[in-house]
Amino acid sequence: MLHDSAAAFPDRSKAIADAADRTPMKRLGTPEDIVNTALFLACEDSSWIYGTALSIDGGVMVC
Repeated sequence: MLHDSAAAFPDRSKAIADAADRTPMKRLGTPEDIVNTALFLACEDSSWIYGTALSIDGGVMVC
């Protein structure tokens, strides 16, 4: 399911590898990346974070 959008490309594996290579972390995000962020925001360690938008994109928005 994570890579269903790659089905439109002739070489699905290459499309996925190319997308990962274009990210600063050199990998695609996983459901766990999203879950870990949500868990962090739900815990006391994030109590000073207020009114912001987080980009959970492996640094893509920075580039």
